[in-house]
Amino acid sequence: MKAAVLHEVNKPLVIEDVSVPKPGPREVLIRTAVAGLCHSDLHFMEGLYPHPLPAVLGHESAGVVEKVGSDVTYVKPGDHVVTCLSVFCGTCDNCTTGRTVLCTDTTVKMLPGAVQPAVLGALGETQPVPQPVVVRRADAGARERHRQNPQGHAARSAPR
Repeated sequence: MKAAVLHEVNKPLVIEDVSVPKPGPREVLIRTAVAGLCHSDLHFMEGLYPHPLPAVLGHESAGVVEKVGSDVTYVKPGDHVVTCLSVFCGTCDNCTTGRTVLCTDTTVKMLPGAVQPAVLGALGETQPVPQPVVVRRADAGARERHRQNPQGHAARSAPR
């Protein structure tokens, strides 16, 4: 897949091919549709947030689930999702008591030596993420229905 990769701080991102492993048991592979560039991404680029390099930045995104790991139950291929900022496992004591920012499960991070996603890696065509960081859109068909009938309910309920 193509991704914007940070190789050195204070240098431009490089668009290049990177390999993405199959999703692990609790991971979701998302085809990125849109991604925002957050100020925290700039902090990574400026070296203010030290992180192993090379890295694929980005954590504000939306997309479509392509594949899921064997233990994923919350989403399925084809679901439209958005990603959350924090990477957490959702199963350790901290996560199950509402303190996801203190997640103790390091297996939700990629191993050193790989092209690391800095947070989630949303600046790539696809992003493998832990299941707990995706939120399924309640009605993915609403956008298409709106596109076909942009006035929707307002046109039917407005006084004439």
